[in-house]
Amino acid sequence: MKALVVLSHRHNPAYNMALEEVLFHEAKTYERILFLYVNSKSVIFGRNQNPYREIDVTYALKNDIPMIRRLSGGGTVYHDLGNLNFSFIEHQGCYDEHLHFRWIMEAVSKFGISLELTSRKDLILSGKKISGNAFYMKGNRRLHHGTLLVNANLDGAHDLLMASNFEHVKKFENQKSVVSVPSPVVNMSESNASISMPKLIEAIIDVFYKAHAYQVVVLEADYFKSQKLQEAVQKYQSTKWNFGETPIVEKKEVVHVVQSV
Repeated sequence: MKALVVLSHRHNPAYNMALEEVLFHEAKTYERILFLYVNSKSVIFGRNQNPYREIDVTYALKNDIPMIRRLSGGGTVYHDLGNLNFSFIEHQGCYDEHLHFRWIMEAVSKFGISLELTSRKDLILSGKKISGNAFYMKGNRRLHHGTLLVNANLDGAHDLLMASNFEHVKKFENQKSVVSVPSPVVNMSESNASISMPKLIEAIIDVFYKAHAYQVVVLEADYFKSQKLQEAVQKYQSTKWNFGETPIVEKKEVVHVVQSV
């Protein structure tokens, strides 16, 4: 199996999500890819969600906080420099999300932290969520990506993940968009103050290395430079994608938020 690790040192959410999409569609030489990145303060919402129903859009615009629609479904998530994002991109024939969860849990256990996997595919610590996950598929490619709360500003999450424009909420209340349900969350640093972003990244990569007998290619994100990447970055920065893609047909559906308070 050809395995690849990609680590991004950029904190630009539009860039990181664009690179994830390019890896999904273009890096088909590799049967399994692990992509790790940390975004600056931003709100990422599901493919089928309406940002006006999930986010204090006025507050986000006033404070220059990006609001970005991702490829996968699921709920709305708050990102900042205390939240690690992981993506597993695989061919259908070797896709195994149970392995992904096992690797993440094994890496976290190196810090004396024991996580549990729920039926909703969340990772929890003492009953509170530290990781929400979402999924996407197209052709023979599969994507499983998730979050890991290390030492995020949870108060900042609460401020952003509250819709405040009730006229907009009422206007869109009969639309198809999937609605998030808040879940209690906690940082792993509350369980072990010695955990840090660099140490956690190192632990996850080490587990991934060992699982593949160290036969893994490692590339920095800056290795990937193409017109398609530039176009994807522009897409994730655009109002057309982030707001213009909001579903408009009524559909009663509720999902649990990836991470909220």
